[in-house]
Amino acid sequence: MSDQVRFRATVEAARGGGHVVEVDPAIAGRIGAKHRTRVRGTFAGTAYRSNLVSRGGRLVGVHKATLRAAGTLPGDMVVITMAVDTEPLPNDKVPEALARALRRNAAARRAWASMPPSHRREYVGYITEARRDETRARRVDASIARIIEWAKQR
Repeated sequence: MSDQVRFRATVEAARGGGHVVEVDPAIAGRIGAKHRTRVRGTFAGTAYRSNLVSRGGRLVGVHKATLRAAGTLPGDMVVITMAVDTEPLPNDKVPEALARALRRNAAARRAWASMPPSHRREYVGYITEARRDETRARRVDASIARIIEWAKQR
């Protein structure tokens, strides 16, 4: 398995908005990437971070800012380098107050473990953006209740 791959792909408009490039599953497999793997590298010489998703093939989402910085448009052929992104995103670090609440509540802990990373990041952001300790505490309590409710709906 390689640490990084380099390949060429065409920028495509995605259904529902946004842009993607198609990644051959064999290329993704060379770095151990599968569905929902975070990746980083260069897109036409511009640094990027994104997620690899599988929708009838493997696709990497391309942010508008990345397209703009690279000076590319849909239909352009670009050179891409890609590696698994092991660095945490800003909202990947669980605040201690939420970690304590999850340790105390088995149902919430199980739900949290099964929740997609993007959902967990929303809760972390919701809690960490509070300026006052009292607000953070209320948000932790509300988040635990919502996390349990989310699990019940699955």
